[in-house]
Amino acid sequence: MKKLLLILLLIGSSILTTSVFPTGGSGLPNVADSITYIIPANGQTAIPNLVQKHEGITRMSYYIQFDDGCKYSLPTKDSNDINKGYGFSYALLGQHHTNSSRVGWNWKSDTLFLYNYSYFTNTRLQKKINSYARNKPIYVEQWYAGKDTAWIACVQNGKGTAKFVTGVGPINRSSGYLLYPYFGGTSRAPHEMRVTVWGVRFYYN
Repeated sequence: MKKLLLILLLIGSSILTTSVFPTGGSGLPNVADSITYIIPANGQTAIPNLVQKHEGITRMSYYIQFDDGCKYSLPTKDSNDINKGYGFSYALLGQHHTNSSRVGWNWKSDTLFLYNYSYFTNTRLQKKINSYARNKPIYVEQWYAGKDTAWIACVQNGKGTAKFVTGVGPINRSSGYLLYPYFGGTSRAPHEMRVTVWGVRFYYN
């Protein structure tokens, strides 16, 4: 884990100062320091539906875990849609389709897949990262390299994968909002789903 994180720090931008929300200790933060987001049956927006502004972060890290309810089936073409996990935008509230970086996810072929799901200047870009187990922590780092590249790295059971997408900058990074779990696409959740996030850290440079 330490070797992988060192590689990620060398690839990404340098870390100068940090702030934490919510707090997280060293190593694997206690899950008691977590928020479980509940996507209700026939819903899309997770509860609690929070509003949290940031002041120009360029990197964030956290742990995320998907419960058994995140296994689902949709009898439509929407089964290929990518749901949203966690991330941040550089935009006014509600305008995250302008510039943003999020972990996306879906359930296909009896497998949980995570994605780099980003927007650059109103253009959506997405790339599959890897497959992951439910009910186990996934360590995630998201960061921007330069004006046109968004990276997301995910680590589970000591095995990590990083994928990037490249868009058209520049991006005004002075402020934005955190982005929370959401189901869809266009379909609504067929049953209740729970996504837990903890140990969130913000980085500025």
